[in-house]
Amino acid sequence: GGGVGGAAEASLALEEAAVLARLDVRAGEQLLLLPAGLRPVKDVLYAAAAVAAWRLRGGAAVLRIVGPPLDSAYAATVEEALATLRPARAAAWCGVLPQRELHLAMRAAVAVLNTSEAEGMCNSILEAFAVGTPVLARRNAGNASLVTHGKMSPIFRRDVAEISPRYAEMSPRYSRDSRDMP
Repeated sequence: GGGVGGAAEASLALEEAAVLARLDVRAGEQLLLLPAGLRPVKDVLYAAAAVAAWRLRGGAAVLRIVGPPLDSAYAATVEEALATLRPARAAAWCGVLPQRELHLAMRAAVAVLNTSEAEGMCNSILEAFAVGTPVLARRNAGNASLVTHGKMSPIFRRDVAEISPRYAEMSPRYSRDSRDMP
């Protein structure tokens, strides 16, 4: 029967729900998770503009940036920009998540994003793949070595407008549920 396996799945679902609540992801919203230490090379505001535009058109995606403030001036810039973003809930920086919660958030996400201008071997991409979540990754040498466009996840260049069609292209093939995409 479902005994131990069913109980484990129920427990995991409760943990995921708690993490989503902590990230302020509400019922009917689709989490796009951007794990990144806040510093200029990570360019986290790049995705915030795209998600805000989707929200204005009635999309269900919300961007949640998680990670430490590695550059205090850049972190202040990010907080200020996100505070003025409309619609207000489109994107938020949620600070650091413990590893278990990060992995639960990745499992619950529609996609994990990587917007880095430059990247080595990106742990968050590997972790997302390990938990079965697709990745939307900006094209750079490190990401291109991990992500094969069209296989597991799409890859994009620099234009903010390019994230939306990549997400739309990815969503029907890779989403784990049937909620409407933005």
